[in-house]
Amino acid sequence: MTARFIVRMGLAVLFAASACAWAQTSQQSPPPLRPTESVVDLVVTDQSGAVVANASVSIRDVETGKRIAGSTNESGRFHTADLAGGKYEVTVKSRGFKPSTVTADLGLFETRQMTIMLLVAPTIDD
Repeated sequence: MTARFIVRMGLAVLFAASACAWAQTSQQSPPPLRPTESVVDLVVTDQSGAVVANASVSIRDVETGKRIAGSTNESGRFHTADLAGGKYEVTVKSRGFKPSTVTADLGLFETRQMTIMLLVAPTIDD
């Protein structure tokens, strides 16, 4: 065997190994869903039924204290996934309204659709 042949074989093996490694990393599928994934799909309205955009939403796992926070979109919706089954406190606040807190027990793989109605906060006259 010549040195040139050995170098060519080594390069061929190196090329084949790197192609296999690239194929494995580029074709990996996303990780599977956790077996405890639950979803909350929330709509916030006022007393007239109109949606409340930009309302502050906080979802707290009662057992762990873990909190997810965000705001409703222009359609009054807030959506979150990747929650473990269990008991949650859902608190919604918006300027001009009384805060509202409800408790929800989520089951495994459950999608909970909720509507929370905010009541107008009383105004103070001088």
